[in-house]
Amino acid sequence: MKKIKTFVSIFICVLFFTSPLLSQSSRPIISSIASSVSDDNTAIEVTWTIPQNSRFSNVAFLKVYRQTEAFENTPTLTNAQLIATVPATTTRIQDKVVDYKNYWYAVIAQNNDGSVFDILIPSVNATVLPCKIEVPASKSIEQTETNKENTKQSRSKNIDSMRETPLPCLHILPLQSKQDAGTISSEAKKVAEKMGSSTIPSPTIEPYVFENEINGEQSIGSDYSLYFIIDSYFQKKDWDSVKAELTNLLQVARPDEIVARANFYLGEAYYYQGDYRKAIDCFLISEEIYKPISRKWLEETLNKYMTN
Repeated sequence: MKKIKTFVSIFICVLFFTSPLLSQSSRPIISSIASSVSDDNTAIEVTWTIPQNSRFSNVAFLKVYRQTEAFENTPTLTNAQLIATVPATTTRIQDKVVDYKNYWYAVIAQNNDGSVFDILIPSVNATVLPCKIEVPASKSIEQTETNKENTKQSRSKNIDSMRETPLPCLHILPLQSKQDAGTISSEAKKVAEKMGSSTIPSPTIEPYVFENEINGEQSIGSDYSLYFIIDSYFQKKDWDSVKAELTNLLQVARPDEIVARANFYLGEAYYYQGDYRKAIDCFLISEEIYKPISRKWLEETLNKYMTN
C-alpha cells in the first residue's frame, strides 16, 4: 500500500510539472527569436521560427513589437511600439530605425477570429539582448558639434558684454561663397572671443600624452586600442600613421572619453604637420571633456594659424 501511494505521488508531480510545457507546445507562439544589424548598418533584422502544430494553422497574422527596454523587465506590451503586422508565414523583417538606441523585439500571433495570444517568453518570442545601429563617426562628431554650439550660445551674451575691443577677422573654416568674405564661422568666432584680442605667445610646444596612454599596457577594449596607436606611432612622431589609425578608430562608436582623447591626438598630428584649421576642429571636440589642456592647444594653434 505504501508503494502505491509513493507511485501516485510521483505521477502527480510529473503531471503537474509537464502539463504546462505540453500545453505551451500547442499554443500559437513563435520561437528562436533573434535580432542583428544588417550588413550595411542601416536596419535591424529580426528573425524567428514558426511552430509546426495545429493551433498555429489558425493564425492569421504576426505582430512585431519593439521597445527600448528588455521585455523581461516589462512582461506586457504596454510600452511597446507595433512596427509591423505580417502574414503568419513570415519568418523575418527589417526594421529601418532612424536613431542609434538599443531596441528589444517581440512577436505575437493574432488568430483568424481576432484573438491575440500575447504571452511574452524571453528568448522564445521576445529578444533578451538589445540591438542597435552603430553610430557613424561623422554623425558622432556632428552631434558633438551641435551640443557644443548650443552650450556656447547660452553663454555668448555674457562673453559679448565683457568684450571691449574688436577681434581680428579669422577665416577658420572654408568660405562658402564670395559673400562670406570678411566673416568667420560662428564656431571660430566664439573660440576667438574666449581667447581675447591680445597677441598670443608662440612657444615651442611639445607633444602631450594623457596619463591613460602612458600607463595603458594593462588596459582593455577601446582604451587599449588607443594606447596601442599612441605607443606605436604617436611616440615615434609618425604623424601620417597617427592620422590614419585614429581616423579608423573613430569610425565606430566609442566612449566619450576615448573620442575626446583620440581627437586631441589627431589635433596634435594636424598641428605638427601645419594643418592648423583641422587641428582647431579636433581640439574643439576634445575641449568638451579635457578643457584646460585643449584650450592651451587651441590658443597655440590659433596663434599659428593667424601668423602663417
